[in-house]
Amino acid sequence: MAYTGNPSPTETSEQMGAFSGYIRRPTPSASGMTAQIFGENGDDADTILALSLSKYQDAEVFVNIYLVKDSVGKIMKDGDKYPLIASFVGFVRRSMPKKDGMIAQFFAPNGEHSDSISVLSRSDFQDCLVFVDVRGKKAMSDQDKIEQENMQEINLHYADRITKNEKSEFARKEKSFRKMNEILELSDFLSRIEVMTSIGNVEEYKDWLIKTQTCSHLQEKPCLNHSHVIQVPSLIKPFNFMPVCDEHFKDLESEKHIEENSLYYEMKHRLILKHWVWTRFKEKFSYDGKSEPDPSRIIEWAASKNIAKYLPSKYQAII
Repeated sequence: MAYTGNPSPTETSEQMGAFSGYIRRPTPSASGMTAQIFGENGDDADTILALSLSKYQDAEVFVNIYLVKDSVGKIMKDGDKYPLIASFVGFVRRSMPKKDGMIAQFFAPNGEHSDSISVLSRSDFQDCLVFVDVRGKKAMSDQDKIEQENMQEINLHYADRITKNEKSEFARKEKSFRKMNEILELSDFLSRIEVMTSIGNVEEYKDWLIKTQTCSHLQEKPCLNHSHVIQVPSLIKPFNFMPVCDEHFKDLESEKHIEENSLYYEMKHRLILKHWVWTRFKEKFSYDGKSEPDPSRIIEWAASKNIAKYLPSKYQAII
């Protein structure tokens, strides 16, 4: 978020803005160098846009740029720190809009600070994911504290960011993931109680039912009413809960109704459970929490939970 306190940004040591982005080659001029960092649409582009407000133009700021991931997505952490690749005092310039984001610009006049920006011209820095910390010039007096704060912020909010190249690689592999995952979906792996209890717990399952599932009552046309959960003793424990609306609550509460329609409710329950497990796999094992899960990550997870023996023999990692 952009700093909104003191109206004179140069007279503060507070953080005026922080964002992740990709290094673009700095632009030289007769009087100095201009650093350029591209932030994708979303929070990063919004923060860069906020730094374009008139009150920040020509503000003298202290900028620190940390290398988080290289161009292929490798985390660049060295011990417990991310490398500081540029640190300089410069001036905020208007950001440049792009179709898929914004480019932040910081100008430093000729001298040691423009020399620091020049380092960003290195070929091996291009398209690397970086964390950019922008503060008032007074922040230079306490750089150890700033570094500690920035390491915490990177670890909490930026270390797991997926780079553009990683996204492209995942997209390329997604068809292969889908084909391999069809083997998994056709097996009994997703329906095993060992898998269910390893991927989540009952409270998470119940919460998912309430947020995503409509009423499971047996009828000719599906009931689309908002649902609560009800415990059905005859179904698979400990996940023996079904979504049901107020109108049909008494039916699912009735042992007679459940017994007379046991085949339907058992099958419905298994399908719902399978859907929940697969949703959890997407959340945990895909690059963005909603795409096709990576089989190699599923295999590694299954091995860590001692349930790899239940995987289909033909289910393999995609290289």
